[in-house]
Amino acid sequence: MKLHPDALGVTLLLAAGAALAQDEVPRGATLGIETRVPTAEEGQAYGLERSTGRWQGRYVESVREGSAAARAGIVAGLVLIALDENVLCSSDDLSDFLRVARGGSRATAWIARPSGAQDRIEVELDAGEAGAQAEIGWEYAGLGQLDEALEAAKKAGKGVMVGLSGAET
Repeated sequence: MKLHPDALGVTLLLAAGAALAQDEVPRGATLGIETRVPTAEEGQAYGLERSTGRWQGRYVESVREGSAAARAGIVAGLVLIALDENVLCSSDDLSDFLRVARGGSRATAWIARPSGAQDRIEVELDAGEAGAQAEIGWEYAGLGQLDEALEAAKKAGKGVMVGLSGAET
C-alpha cells in the first residue's frame, strides 16, 4: 500500500457532557502488541516512507499469545504501517485508533516485512479500555474520515477540537 508521505493522524475531541448511551457498544480495543519507532536501518530495509522527519509505521517488538494480532498472524519483527486508512507515525496514532475502536470489530492492518514486501491482514480486535474521561469523548479519524467525523459531530451538536498527532509523547 502506498501511503501519502505527509499523512498525519487527526484526533477529534468531542465534548460529550454525558456518559455513553446505555445501548451503545463500549469503545476501546486492543491488538495485544508492543511497538516502537523503526530505526533508520529498519526503515530502509522495510521500504518505509518518511513523514515529518520520521519513518511511517510502528515496529512490532512483541505479540501477546492469543491476542488479536497473534490470531491474525502478526508477529514480532513486522512493521505495522496503518490500521484501515490511518497511517501510524507515532504511538499516539496507534492508541487513538484503538481508543475509539470496538472489541469484535474488524480492521485492515497494513504491514511491512523485512524483505520490503507489504501485505494487508484482516484483524478482529479484542475489547480494551475506552480511555474516555468524564465530560470528553474521544473520536479519531484519519484524514480520510475527517469530513464524515465533522459532519457527525455537527449533527450531534457537539463542540470539536481538531489536533494533529504524530509526535511521540
